[in-house]
Amino acid sequence: MVQPVHTATAAGVTTLTLDSPANRNALSAELVADLRAALAAAGADPAVRAVVLTHTGTTFCSGADLESPSTLPTSSPCSARPPGCPSPSSPASPATSAPAASACSASATSPPPGRSPRTPSPRPIWAWPPR
Repeated sequence: MVQPVHTATAAGVTTLTLDSPANRNALSAELVADLRAALAAAGADPAVRAVVLTHTGTTFCSGADLESPSTLPTSSPCSARPPGCPSPSSPASPATSAPAASACSASATSPPPGRSPRTPSPRPIWAWPPR
């Protein structure tokens, strides 16, 4: 089986190459798992000072691979929910009897206490490795 992500390190720079040009480097479960492992390895290596993400073929990444079965983990830094918001798979809240998704969307759109609806939220700060 061909590895969808190749890793090379030189002079403190790790280069990760997406190598699945047949499907335009679509994010399959295998590619995402390999990319996460390569990023974790680069983050754990004290000699690595930078990571370059590149590709083979004509397209960097076409998005999700809809033909690949999804076996991605359900919890990730990107799947965080607002406080008090149940997961979409949980049953309706007994207090509201509304589906969890609609209960979540209401809390996600209303401003937090002390903020007007026009006040922009602070931008998130991203760091690697995740804490």
